[in-house]
Amino acid sequence: MGIPGLTGLLKRHAPRSLTRTFTHDYRGQTMAIDVSCPLNRFIYGNDPHPFPHLQGFFLLTKYCERHDIRLIFVFDGTKRLPAKQWELNRRARGHSKIKASLVFEQSRATRLAAWLQADLTLVDDTLAAHLAGTAADSEQVSALARLAQELHCTHQSVQDRAMYTKTVRDLSDQEYEVMEAMILQRSESVQDKVAALIRQNERLLVSYGKRARRITNVIKRQTYDFLTALGYPCITCENHEAEALCVNLVLHGKADAIVSEDMDTIVFGDSRLLRHFFMKNKPILQVDPMVARQQLGLTKAQFLDLCILCGTDFGPKIAGVGPTRALQLVRQHGSIEEILIHLDPRKYIPEQGFDYRRIRQVFQELPKIPLDAMTTPPADTLEGLLERYQLDPDEIDDQVDLIMHLDHKNPAGFGNDPFNSLSNRNTGPLFT
Repeated sequence: MGIPGLTGLLKRHAPRSLTRTFTHDYRGQTMAIDVSCPLNRFIYGNDPHPFPHLQGFFLLTKYCERHDIRLIFVFDGTKRLPAKQWELNRRARGHSKIKASLVFEQSRATRLAAWLQADLTLVDDTLAAHLAGTAADSEQVSALARLAQELHCTHQSVQDRAMYTKTVRDLSDQEYEVMEAMILQRSESVQDKVAALIRQNERLLVSYGKRARRITNVIKRQTYDFLTALGYPCITCENHEAEALCVNLVLHGKADAIVSEDMDTIVFGDSRLLRHFFMKNKPILQVDPMVARQQLGLTKAQFLDLCILCGTDFGPKIAGVGPTRALQLVRQHGSIEEILIHLDPRKYIPEQGFDYRRIRQVFQELPKIPLDAMTTPPADTLEGLLERYQLDPDEIDDQVDLIMHLDHKNPAGFGNDPFNSLSNRNTGPLFT
């Protein structure tokens, strides 16, 4: 989740902290990469390769080699901060909702296909009772009546907000309205409307199908072993956050900047953050936390409290307080302690479990760098991994050549969607 709304807040109140840059600006530098961010992009993208995460990292490393950029990869370990459990539970609930919504859309696809093929001349007055769920069950009930009964039941069950997404509920409302028009009003244009519902259903099936994927320990292990075999230093961060270890690498001169999408990176320290690195159609967004604090007129402690009020991955926040209000409160009162004293309890209520002191501690303590972290192992297993994971170095080089060509023509994000151009070479678009 990062820090919700922080980028927008900086755009309005600290615009000099945000700089659009290009890959060649970092030639000769070392980047600490928070692996979870590109790993998510590669896994949830459109690349048809059987191992899209390894294909993606192979491209990323080759691309950086061409720009003389050195890389250190930092992985989240299996042991996470206790405070992180709040966010992990939230993600688990969200993933469960996505899986349930995917199953629901799969059943809707079958139902809509049946409606589209149904003989609408058989519509009669008894269907209204089935649609309302008031007709008695009967083995002799018609196929249309069964569809009406199923629609009634599913429309009732999908209202469970804890289980299904709002998009699924809204589409169910549309489906019910279309079928109601067919049954009660004898609408003649219902098939066109059903076809429109099918198109929406197909889009949701693709979307939820991607989002239902999980990044497993097997996938992480494959990525770690592959990058190690390529000769890159890989570090696993246990009992803390990967982006926090990235910050410590910069602090100790091991890296020059951090590649991540998580804005909480700039709360852990003063390191430059590079967002949208190696993403299509987007220039790199460099975020400088020191300039941000200077323009906001906040101390480091006050900036931390601002981010806690905006919301973090490490616990609840104060309900009703968004980024703009949080900035106003911190500027006015200086700290969360003072803010809580003066806060109107009728408007702003700390959510259950809000523990700002615990969250502060998370951001104020950086994980130690393992003693052997910077040791680069010999690349003696690469050939076997390339064969196992169906990766062709020559093909990767060809793809990087194309990316470099487009990058040269338009450095603001590789030009006009080069990864779709790659798809014409039977590789598929890499990112979404």
